[in-house]
Amino acid sequence: MKYIEDQLVNLFTLESHTQTEKLKIEYGIKLIVSEAVKLLIVYTIAIILGCLLEVAITHMSFYLLRQVCFGYHFSTNRQCLIGSILLFPVLCKLATYLKIETLFLSILTFLSLLLVIVLAPQGTKKHSVLNAAHRDYLKKKIYKRATILCGIYLLLPSDLLKFITLGIFLELFMLLLEIYYQKRGTFSHELS
Repeated sequence: MKYIEDQLVNLFTLESHTQTEKLKIEYGIKLIVSEAVKLLIVYTIAIILGCLLEVAITHMSFYLLRQVCFGYHFSTNRQCLIGSILLFPVLCKLATYLKIETLFLSILTFLSLLLVIVLAPQGTKKHSVLNAAHRDYLKKKIYKRATILCGIYLLLPSDLLKFITLGIFLELFMLLLEIYYQKRGTFSHELS
């Protein structure tokens, strides 16, 4: 992996770049390679488990919200990889065995989406909400993306709907985790 990163850094770095620019390029390439490896592993496991489409739908609905809602992030790449494997291919495979009535699933989906809209965005140390204007900007994006998800939900075949729901539910879970850790941090800070 290090070899590939080094080759890409050499490919994209010019002698005219400053030391700061070179470090930015190196950081960006490491980030891209790390994310690509995680995606490759997660989707390879999805193929092995026979739930590639389900993982893609879940991941798409999760990521569509994740970009603007933020929420909890694992603290290391290893934790992120393990969490991604458990939350996407493993959970999707388990969900394929669930039989849920469409009406109940629709209610669960729209309630989860409503909670996401109310609770988000939840900034983290890595991805903070900068100010009120930034929060308003993110809220507008959240409304648009929630509308897009509702449209997709209405168009998908009923056997795939639970995977849109799962993606929304996973983002809600990440928001609630972030709120919990923020409250816990504030509470423990108040005690000291």
